[in-house]
Amino acid sequence: MKKVSVLLLVMIFMMLLLPTQAFAASGSFSISGPGTLATGETGTYTVKVTVDDAAAAQATLVYDNSFFELVSGNTTGLWDVAANTSTSQTLITVQLKCIGGTGSSGSLSLSDYKVSRLTGTIPPSESVSVSNTSKSVSNPVPTSTPIPTVAPTAAPSPTPGPTATPKPTATPKPTTAVTAAPTKVPTEPTETEMVETTEPSASETEDPTPSPTQKDIDWPDVADLLAGLEIGKTLEVDMTGKSMMPASVLMALKDSQSILEINLGGYTCQIDGSQLNGSLSDFNLLNLEVSMVKDSGLSALAGGLDIYQLHFNDHGELPGIFNYTFEAVDSQPGDTLYLYYRYEQAGVIEGMQSAVVAEDGTVTFSFYHCSSYFVSNTIVQGALNNFIQPNSPEPAETDSSTAMPLWLYIICLVGVAIISIIGTMAVGRMGFFKSSEG
Repeated sequence: MKKVSVLLLVMIFMMLLLPTQAFAASGSFSISGPGTLATGETGTYTVKVTVDDAAAAQATLVYDNSFFELVSGNTTGLWDVAANTSTSQTLITVQLKCIGGTGSSGSLSLSDYKVSRLTGTIPPSESVSVSNTSKSVSNPVPTSTPIPTVAPTAAPSPTPGPTATPKPTATPKPTTAVTAAPTKVPTEPTETEMVETTEPSASETEDPTPSPTQKDIDWPDVADLLAGLEIGKTLEVDMTGKSMMPASVLMALKDSQSILEINLGGYTCQIDGSQLNGSLSDFNLLNLEVSMVKDSGLSALAGGLDIYQLHFNDHGELPGIFNYTFEAVDSQPGDTLYLYYRYEQAGVIEGMQSAVVAEDGTVTFSFYHCSSYFVSNTIVQGALNNFIQPNSPEPAETDSSTAMPLWLYIICLVGVAIISIIGTMAVGRMGFFKSSEG
């Protein structure tokens, strides 16, 4: 009996060493909305995801821009929670206007779609199988009612009338000759006239193709300026009130491998072209705007320790690391601030990174995901923290040259288990656990 117990313990121990197989998680996407649109009509289209034993999903809605025009909404959606679950969620809701002609059609599809399970790391990294979908929308030819043709009535022939008697021609009276005014001979212009006629007008002095200034610059101008920028150089632009950045700017930034610093009015966003990745063309219009208006629900979740809040007006992953700098009005230079991320569906917060307030009173945080965040001047207890607690000992550094590799450690454990089995069998054969016979 004891031999069986020892063997069971060894088997359980070995099973714990083996990697746990993932559940049969799955996900499916769907696109809903009107199937027909006339030119100028607007339709609402929704992307939903249904997951089974998963914790995150994302997708980008791709539309035929020769048939559709984006009116409102964000084409990229993301959903995530702090535990694997089975549910259905709406990822994307947009309004698209038909710009295609009669008889044409356009397609809707998804890109960058995936569903992931929570495996102990944040964000979830274990992808599961998903089913994709697409949708076709047409602009049908209207059925016209034929208009009855009316046979034209022949016009009556005109009745010939009496021949008109020619009137006598009047003899012209002699006219008085009028002497024309003498033609003015051009004379040499006076000094005043010379000044007035030779001074060029303002329109003549203006450059017909002026270079963009900070006041009138637009995103196409930014893309052109980036195309001629040297690798590693920084381009600073003021885009206050123009937060919708097109994909063409991202692609020009990546091609030039330069740095773009964007003033958005009260805060700046810096993007390094060398850190951009993925399919940048999928980011049709990326909203860079961030609101710092406090949300009462997030303040309650933070326990009132939020001194700042940051809410992206867009959703989903960013195509790289975006550095946002804002003025820390309620902090002092040298203060350490902590950035926390909110899992909206689960109501969980996680500490992401810390930063020190600069001498000019600003602080910079790096973002790779558009969501809601708050900033605290202290570590929030009870949150998922990635920070070292104050006054706590620093973790001891491990010498990688002397540390035992994980695979060798597992082999040693398996060897110990095998030796234990052999030892148990040997002891049983020798009868050490048998009762003595009287």
